Amino acid sequence: MTAAAPVRLTVKALAVAECNVNPCRVNNHPSSGEFMPLTPLIQQARRLLRDEHFGEILVGTIFSLGGKVGAVVFGLGLNFFVARVYGADSLGVLAIIISVTTIASLFSLGGTDMAIMKLVPEHFTRYSARSAWRVFRKLLGLVLAHSAVVVGVLWFAAGPLAERVFDKPYLADLLRLCAVFVAFYAVERICIEALRPLKAIRLYSVAQFLHLAVNLGLLAAITTWGDDPYNPVYAYFATSGLLALVMLGVVATLFMGRVEPGQQNGPAPYRGIYDLSLPMLMTTSMAVVIANTDVVMLGAMRTETEVGIYQIAVKVGMLASFVLQAINAMAAPKFSELYHSGKHDELIVVTQQSTKLIFWATTPIILGIVLTGPWLLGIFGEEYVAGYGALVFLAMGQFINAISGSVGYYLSMTGAHKAFRNIITLGAVINIVLNWLLIPRWGLEGAAFASMIGLGFWNLASVVYIRMKYGFLILYLPGLRRVLG
Repeated sequence: MTAAAPVRLTVKALAVAECNVNPCRVNNHPSSGEFMPLTPLIQQARRLLRDEHFGEILVGTIFSLGGKVGAVVFGLGLNFFVARVYGADSLGVLAIIISVTTIASLFSLGGTDMAIMKLVPEHFTRYSARSAWRVFRKLLGLVLAHSAVVVGVLWFAAGPLAERVFDKPYLADLLRLCAVFVAFYAVERICIEALRPLKAIRLYSVAQFLHLAVNLGLLAAITTWGDDPYNPVYAYFATSGLLALVMLGVVATLFMGRVEPGQQNGPAPYRGIYDLSLPMLMTTSMAVVIANTDVVMLGAMRTETEVGIYQIAVKVGMLASFVLQAINAMAAPKFSELYHSGKHDELIVVTQQSTKLIFWATTPIILGIVLTGPWLLGIFGEEYVAGYGALVFLAMGQFINAISGSVGYYLSMTGAHKAFRNIITLGAVINIVLNWLLIPRWGLEGAAFASMIGLGFWNLASVVYIRMKYGFLILYLPGLRRVLG
């Protein structure tokens, strides 16, 4: 808990400064000699910051949020650049390749990207930094072993995928290139996730947008040499290869800086790792399926132009989720730490406070997206305004996501990862079936509606499960908890 002390000192300093600037006597009696904040809002903020555990999450969230804002800016910038310079067709091809890479990397990671957030804090708390470093090396070895298999399978499956699934034979060579870089992408991902339990908050915030920033820079450089329509794909792969090596060096340096002579290793058998990571692989896989099924099935059933328009709608809709993602980035390892320390009451308080923060930070963004959607989409070009109907459905799904809080991470970090696996698997099945039924007739709107239902189902089902198993309501709507008791 060495990271908590700076938070307490910072909060204390902020509290003293606030009272000096805005003095207000308790009960308005000047003789009382005590100060209180000018408004209930300031009082609430100071109380939350003084909370050792939530204060750590909140400070981390501020940095992570900065990273998410950077990711949104560079992500939109990248999509804007591709849309304007290369057109909707190239953007659609890039979206398909990214979806395939993301799905393939799931099997390379094998759930280790989720398991690392539970195992590394556990070994730091119970054993030592040396033990946590050993766990990371084992997880990295599993990623490389899995990747060797995935690369071979995807290489030989590239032709059939291009011809039979996407009905676009020209994608075969790009999919083979994708197979080569899946391993690099997976290594990059697990190294980035390792920054969270290491509490390298500033580095993690930079890592959120580093891939997109480097990708945009490389693409701009490549474009000056030629306008090959596949340049966006080449830049994407080059970025993964470069950052995999950089992030591996960064994480190794951070771990070794904490390892001291004489530290003991805790038990970390591969069987135990697989018992945790395989259910989490299923969980992560289904989450990615829910997030990418719409793009993949649109690519199989509709034109590249429609996929490109939908991709922009998805990117704009995701503006509403970056607050949730920022809080989750810091909350997941904290959930694991509190749970394994036996501080269950504090865990519940921190979880509910996190959901409340997500609601109030996200709702104005969602309203803004819905009200200004046509204008936002029009920035990318007039043809992208056709995605507004899809954008509304996507925004509604993000609202359900926001009010539900960090349900997935709570269940995964508190030993209920198998139950969450079952819930999200059912949500993925619902999503796939609805996409298959709705896309042929309704196109973009059908895909967005299917995604909204799939996302809403697993969030609300998880809320109900947490209420029944743990006895508290994680979902937040103003006044709802008082009504339900």
